[in-house]
Amino acid sequence: MTTFHQFTKGHRVFRQKNEPQIACDIEGRKAHGWEYELVYADGEPVHPAVPEKPVEQLSRQPPSSPLVSIVMPACDTALPYVRRAIRSCRDQTYTNWDLCIALDGPDEELLGIVEAEAERDARVRFAVGPKAGYAVAMNWAFALCRGSVIARLDADDSQHPERLERQVAMLSKSEIGIVSCGMTWIGTDDEVLKVFPPIPMRPEAYLSTGCSLCGASAIARREVYDQNGCYDASPEIASSPDSDWNMRTLIAGVRWAYLDEPWYYQRRHAGQLSVDWAGQQATAANLRQKYAGAVCT
Repeated sequence: MTTFHQFTKGHRVFRQKNEPQIACDIEGRKAHGWEYELVYADGEPVHPAVPEKPVEQLSRQPPSSPLVSIVMPACDTALPYVRRAIRSCRDQTYTNWDLCIALDGPDEELLGIVEAEAERDARVRFAVGPKAGYAVAMNWAFALCRGSVIARLDADDSQHPERLERQVAMLSKSEIGIVSCGMTWIGTDDEVLKVFPPIPMRPEAYLSTGCSLCGASAIARREVYDQNGCYDASPEIASSPDSDWNMRTLIAGVRWAYLDEPWYYQRRHAGQLSVDWAGQQATAANLRQKYAGAVCT
């Protein structure tokens, strides 16, 4: 089994190489006799970030099925839920995926959980960075992706077992660039709190409703990220950087499709970013100003 352990030094992210070399110490952590190579520095990926040859996928999908890279930012507030989030990936009926976890200044317990999950399943890989915020952690996770399709799952959330299979099937239509789905709010014990259908929008309507589309439910072709960039880490949109990314794709004319089922499970708890209602409203106002007069091309 190939595993990838990541450590940081300042704002530099290191990935464990496949072959044991000499013992070293990075940020006070013993590296267990493995040599590390730099993969991310000063906000930019250092290529190649991952081996050209993919790890064993343990997949039951047909060979033509695309590899889906699931990006998962994680900080300490996700500690009670991250095992459930990872398990919801293993429970997917679509099995040709890899999970790219970016740990945002984690404590030892969260790091230990993710290390154990990576040891258990070769499809789970991770990076560790200094505390830098949600958008930066998302961009670290994007730098680890090697799939032709990119999905999202926050570390405190979960998903229906058929989510990826259904969304990938819809994405296979050539004119579609992004597929979203409905959302279910769940509580700390996985209880259902509220169900939301997907809401197709144009840019003007999207901004006027306070950016209510569940960005985390979206899966997209890799070229959508290549053409529109990753996440903007500007502080004025820190409460909802995915809303900014959604707007950029809408303005660029990327075609969204919507799965009716509410199969993205967003967990409601005190530590989640989206419970900051004042921050959400400030972000929405800043986005309305940023994209004033924007129309689809």
